[in-house]
Amino acid sequence: MNAPKVSVIIHANEPSDELTQAIVGIQNQTYPHCETLVMGDEVKPENFQNVESDKIKFVSLAKNKQDQGAYEDILSKFRSWCGDVVVFQDLNTELHPEKIATHVDFLSKTSSICASYNPRLDIGPNGEIISYWKPSSKPTFEAMVQEFPYSFSDIVVRKEILIEALVNSRTLDFLDDVNIVVYQLILMGCEFAEVDRILTYRRVKPQRNAIEISTELKRQLNSFEMICSDPRFPNDLRTYRDRCNGKIFAIWSFQAFFQCDREAGVNLLRRSIQYDRSILDDQARLLQRLIQKTIEKEGDNFESHLVSIFSQLPSELEWIKCFRDEVMGRVYLDRWILEFVWGSNDRHREFLNHVVLNTSSFDKQLLTKLIHQLIAYEAEFSATAANELVRKFYFDHKGILSAKMMKWLSSSYFINQAFRKYQMGEFSIVPLFVLRAILSRPSFVFNRGVLAIFFRSMIGIKAARNG
Repeated sequence: MNAPKVSVIIHANEPSDELTQAIVGIQNQTYPHCETLVMGDEVKPENFQNVESDKIKFVSLAKNKQDQGAYEDILSKFRSWCGDVVVFQDLNTELHPEKIATHVDFLSKTSSICASYNPRLDIGPNGEIISYWKPSSKPTFEAMVQEFPYSFSDIVVRKEILIEALVNSRTLDFLDDVNIVVYQLILMGCEFAEVDRILTYRRVKPQRNAIEISTELKRQLNSFEMICSDPRFPNDLRTYRDRCNGKIFAIWSFQAFFQCDREAGVNLLRRSIQYDRSILDDQARLLQRLIQKTIEKEGDNFESHLVSIFSQLPSELEWIKCFRDEVMGRVYLDRWILEFVWGSNDRHREFLNHVVLNTSSFDKQLLTKLIHQLIAYEAEFSATAANELVRKFYFDHKGILSAKMMKWLSSSYFINQAFRKYQMGEFSIVPLFVLRAILSRPSFVFNRGVLAIFFRSMIGIKAARNG
């Protein structure tokens, strides 16, 4: 791929400051060969007097996006207008100046990869880090059922692959839910890959306006049913249909509780249970969903809303009420980790004070989240900066965490880095990470995988020197 043209698609219903900022952000990308496609009826060139309008194309959408004529018209424009690579952008998302250049360089070196994605930081209204997003695995039907993980700005895809996906889907609903495109790409057998660097920043604002739950619920259910009805959908996964529908209803039941619509929330939750009673048994995932939803919706102002939600829960979830303080503490702990790694001051200490009040504990699940943050921090800055952060964490928290847990954290961080560097072909640094991990956890000496990457890296280093 030689200097491909890139098209950035923005779906906007009307002119706004956020839209102008998004367009300016695209024009500030370090990659020079890109243009913006603004899709919407009420957005016109005259709305943008202060930007380079020659790099913007406006695509009018029919009021009824389900109309077949509108679909064919947009598909035709996509074929003629889109560049070789397509990037999606939400209005509430800011792209790192190097995002497009990084993805284009990655795709140009890996012709077998159809689509790429990168981790994301969610940022609150006051600049606070609210959450770090990274899918738990490469896109699969199982992972999609568990998470519905992707937002509009997370996917970068080759044009010819996107066109094929749109032809197969026969709908423009992907403008509202990019997961429709992801489902189609999975059905097509496309290979995804992660660009391991935070290149997307989503601005999360406290939700003040109610969402039309019934409309959004219907759209999401229809989208998934369309995928399940596709002949290419694997037969052995059709049993996931009820589980997925149950999770969709569960997600929107929490949204109703957040909007203080108890009746709708209870009804949706009971519909969810009808589809999949295991939702009641999977307590850890249900609690984690509540924690994440709390952080996303209210940022720092979550306590009163969380108390309100617990007061609205139906009898089926009576068991969850005894976990209220634990959920509150977990929210503070998640915020503590994010502020410690990404914050610009010592605000993380405030969250830790609340954790003590809520009697929450530090465990391996929590520290694993911290390890993922540290690895992302190194990818964004440097190994030296990440190592300094690990040392700072040790000295700041050695009175809180046990020596045993500190050793577990250090060894897990170093061994994760060793495997990551090995997979990236950076053999010269692998032995050092392995030795550091063994110093903290000697049992790694008996781990075949650890020994394998150590000796193979030594062979790789020797070969590089001889070559």
